[in-house]
Formats: sequence, structure tokens, C-alpha cells
Amino acid sequence: MATLTLQNILQSQLDSYLALQPLPPHLIKALKQIRDCRTSKMGSHSDYCEHGHLLGVYHNSCRCRACPQCQKLANARWLEKQKAKLLDTQHHHIIFTIPHDYNSLWMYNKRWFNDTLFQSVRYAINTLANDPKYLGAKPGFILALHTWGRSLSIHPHIHCLIAHGGLNDVGEWVAPKRDILFPQKVLSRLFKKQLLKTLRAALLNAELQLPPELTYKAIHSRISSHKKKAWVVHACKPYATGMGVAKYLARYMKGGPLQKARLFEANDKVKFRFKSHKSGQYETRLYRPENLVSLAAQHIAESGQQTVRCYGLYNHCCEDKLNQARAHFRQQAVNYLELSVQDFLMRADALPTCVLCAKKEEAADSCEG
Repeated sequence: MATLTLQNILQSQLDSYLALQPLPPHLIKALKQIRDCRTSKMGSHSDYCEHGHLLGVYHNSCRCRACPQCQKLANARWLEKQKAKLLDTQHHHIIFTIPHDYNSLWMYNKRWFNDTLFQSVRYAINTLANDPKYLGAKPGFILALHTWGRSLSIHPHIHCLIAHGGLNDVGEWVAPKRDILFPQKVLSRLFKKQLLKTLRAALLNAELQLPPELTYKAIHSRISSHKKKAWVVHACKPYATGMGVAKYLARYMKGGPLQKARLFEANDKVKFRFKSHKSGQYETRLYRPENLVSLAAQHIAESGQQTVRCYGLYNHCCEDKLNQARAHFRQQAVNYLELSVQDFLMRADALPTCVLCAKKEEAADSCEG
């Protein structure tokens, strides 16, 4: 069974799809970039060895963060940056989700809803972190937005990577009162309270675009019904370090949900393979190609909107305090060194070699022998 890529699908489907389905300019631009990535439409560049010999001419990458094929370097650089600042202590992975009742509202107000998700999670964490009952200190935490489920369902949620403890006002490291860091139910309640409060205010101020099937009255009724319902906030077992979760976030930070290894040709349709949360087994679903174009467009973030945000000690504005915390764990001060293209290619064993230089080295070795 032949594998497919999102680029293959866009090359055959995008023009006809856009003729029937109008999209906002930022989505059209992103989809065309993914379609044309590493083709002649993107232009080309030449690479030379240190002695000036031509190694090759390559088509340029699109660098669109939703492109599955050209984000490996960006993801590797992000991961290196996190490795440079993560504290050498336990970390927690907490996942904040919203009920499916709000999916249609998310579809029509993605920028507002995504920002509100970040703000609500930050509020819940900071409320408990500032409370001496739980911590009474400033932790470091990273929030990452995902908007899809494994089966390509609409599923906006926030992944949180947070250190097990924080720095207090006098610069001392404070360990949490409990192994679990913060109570799951209390986190859920605070997150829900803040999000619904913000949603209610936005509705009163007519800041949101309503889906055709919903009225203001229906949404207000839904908000009221959720006051007594528990929202799912999943707290994983503590990790010895934060790098494992950081690697997980890096894999899904860019490139979207339609990765190459999951798409296969199936006559006039496309087979999508995923691992089910319920069964724990791999399952497949069939899609028409044009439907996958629509699914890809659904999960492209608006231009300029951050999908990964750092707070507390891990925010760039708190580097001095982060270094105080690193000193507690006998770590050196933060030193960000950007991963070079050459080092990245060497790691992947994909560094091009110069044929001419290799021949000269062979000739030199032969003479010495």
C-alpha cells in the first residue's frame, strides 16, 4: 500500500477545492506553501563545501509551521532551547480539555478561543502556585496548544509541562506540599471557572461569531449547565525530568496532524491510520481527499498566534530568577546556543559529502601508502 503526503493531496486537490470552498487569506497562503514546499515554485539555493566545490542545488522549504515535511530543524532547535533551560527536577504533564459542546464555537472563533484557553490554564496554575497552602512560589511551566485528537476529531486542549516546585520572593526554592503538585479537581474547577467567566463576558459584549445552529440563549444555557459538571483535566504521573514531555511536545508542535506515516492510498480515497485511545490498537478511517484538505485547514493557526507559550520561571522575562533556581540544582546559568544546520544534518546522518574532496583525500592516502 503506497504512502501519501499532505503535499501530494494538495497538489492534486487544492485548486479545485478553493474554487468551491472560499477560505480566509491566511489559510490559502499556508495551504499553497505546503503544496509548493521544496518545489521549483519556492526557488532554490546552492550548497558548497568549505573548499568551494558545489555540493548540490536544492529547492527551498516553505517554512510554514503547518507543513509536515520541513519543520524538523525548527522542532529540533526548539527542543534544544528547552533543554538549555529546563530545571533538573521532577516535572508534571497536565492536560486541560474542554467539553465537545464548545467545538462549534471554537470553529468560528479560533483565535479568541485559543487565547482564552491559554489564559484560563495560566490563571488556574498561578492561583494555586501563589497559594502557600499548595506552593507559595513561582514555578516554571510551558503550555502547548493542540487542536485535534488522534482520529482527526476536533479536540482543542492544552498540554502543560510544569516543574515540581518554584522560587519564592526571597529567592529560595520551595518544594510543593504534595507529590501531585496541585489537586486535579481544584485545577479543573479553576480552569473551568475562568474560561466560562471569560466566555460569558465575550457573549455579553458581542465579541464572538456564533455558529448558525447556536443562539446566545442556547450558549448561556450551556454555560449554566456546565457550572456543576466536572471538566477533564488529566494529570500524568511525575517525570524524573522534563525532557521526555518536551520531546513529546516537539513532535506535535508543528507540522499539523496529517503526517506522512499515517496516510495511505486506498483507490479514490485516503486511508488514515491512528492509535485509538479506547482500544489501544491501531485503527484506520477512510477519507475523500478533499475532506482531508478541509481537515488540514481546520488546524492551521492564524498568522502570528503562538501555539506554545512559556510562563513563570520559563518565561524569557524571568531568566534571572530561573538562573537562581538553576543554581539551587547546581546547574549552570542558561546559555542558549542555536543548533546549526550542519550539526542538525550530522545528527541525522544526512550531511552531504563533497565528491571532489573525497577523491583528493583518497589520492593523498594512496601517495602516503
